[in-house]
Amino acid sequence: MTTLLTTAALLTSILLAAAPALAQTPGPAETAARAKATLADFSWLIGEWDGTGLGGETQEMWSPPAGGAMMGLFRQLKAGQLVFYEFLTLVERDGSVVLRLKHFHPDLTGWEEKAQVLEFPLVSLTPTQAVFNAMTFAHETPDAFSVRLRLEDKSGTVREELFEYRRVRR
Repeated sequence: MTTLLTTAALLTSILLAAAPALAQTPGPAETAARAKATLADFSWLIGEWDGTGLGGETQEMWSPPAGGAMMGLFRQLKAGQLVFYEFLTLVERDGSVVLRLKHFHPDLTGWEEKAQVLEFPLVSLTPTQAVFNAMTFAHETPDAFSVRLRLEDKSGTVREELFEYRRVRR
C-alpha cells in the first residue's frame, strides 16, 4: 500500500495481552522542513466525532482554539469496554503546528512517563490533508475525516491503522 508517510518516523505499538491497548513512543525527529500552518488551518476539526479504528469504536472531540492551542480528547472502546484515552493538543510553533498527546489507561494512569509528551510535527499540509510525523489526517467533506497511523510492532513489522470518523450532530 502506498503511503504518504515514507519520510515520517515510525510509532512503536505494543499490544498488551490483558487489554489490547496501543502504546506509542515518538519516532526520531523529523528532518524535513516543517509545513507552514496555523490553528485556523484545523478549524474543520472542531466538534465531536464518532468512528472506528483498532478493531473498536472511537470518539474524538476538538475544541476551538484558545490560548494558542486546540484541545482534543480521544477514547477507544472495544466490545463496550473502555480500552484507553488520549489527551491531545494542536499548538502553533515556529510558523507550523505540532500535534502533542499523552495516553491514559481506563483508570487514568498514564502510559508515558509523567513529564513525557509525544510530539508529532506537521510535515505537509493541503486543503484536504495534514501529514504529521507518522500519521495523516484527511478530510474530503466537512462531516467525515480519517486518520492513517503508521505503527511498528516489537518484531519490526510495520503496518498502517485506519481510523474513520463521522461528525456527531446534536
